[in-house]
Amino acid sequence: AGVHSLLLDAAMNFAINAAMPGRSRTRATLELKTELMRPAMVGERYALRGEVVRMARLVAYAEATVTEVEGEGRIVSRSTGTFLLHRPEAHDADDGATTA
Repeated sequence: AGVHSLLLDAAMNFAINAAMPGRSRTRATLELKTELMRPAMVGERYALRGEVVRMARLVAYAEATVTEVEGEGRIVSRSTGTFLLHRPEAHDADDGATTA
């Protein structure tokens, strides 16, 4: 379960970071739910895919799946996650400085 969660979390992070402009990146995983559908067998090949579901100003929502490469392409595990975003350009514009 731990390996699946780690890989699914990484896939969602990569998907979110790829969709964000400039230096913006995910800062932390706020929530992660992982479902194990069937065992992953040693020696088999699997595909890992992460997708952004929704992106707000400070939070992003994503999902990811591990599927069989050969055979029926069944889902082995899947996950949904909520991620805190870091957008430097938003902080640069609102740094609390005042001008005269």
